Amino acid sequence: VAIIEGGVGSEYGGADDADSSGVFSYVRIEFPGIAFLPNNEINGLTLGGVGRETEIDYIDVFNNKDDSVEFFGGAAGVKHLISANSGDDAFDFDEGFRGQAQFVFTLQGTPGADKSDKGFEQDSGISPDGSQPYAIPTLYNSTVVGLGNNKAYTAKSTNTAMHWRDNGGGRHYNSTYLDFGGAAALIEGGSTSCQAP
Repeated sequence: VAIIEGGVGSEYGGADDADSSGVFSYVRIEFPGIAFLPNNEINGLTLGGVGRETEIDYIDVFNNKDDSVEFFGGAAGVKHLISANSGDDAFDFDEGFRGQAQFVFTLQGTPGADKSDKGFEQDSGISPDGSQPYAIPTLYNSTVVGLGNNKAYTAKSTNTAMHWRDNGGGRHYNSTYLDFGGAAALIEGGSTSCQAP
């Protein structure tokens, strides 16, 4: 059990990966999200400890202030996710998420002063950052479009297709990553980072 980001003392968690939180389908989420506190934002869709028997399908998040979708733990299987013009990452995995996503599309954008910088941010532990369980999701059939070769977004840590941090992992299959001016894949470890060629 842990406190979910963006909530006022809201807890999430559990030990049943096969749990069902019901059905969430054919939903469009427009102009959501706020910076509730520094490093404690409200995302377009936040999933905390959601089990694999939950049905999440055909979700569209548009012009969000922070991450379009963030997974905190759990093993949810989701399909047909669209993210357009998010203020931070399109999809963020954290705190031991080990579910699956298929048919994912994202188009990065820069609403207001926010910087839409990562297609996928894959974190892992809570406290310390490298604690277990590790987040190791599996993704299939993703199309991820970046910000192009704009000089403002070509640092290796911005405009990045995939960014792994804090012992997070993941498997990506049958996917396409286009127009990222930074690193195609960035692996962050300790005080150093390495950039894929």
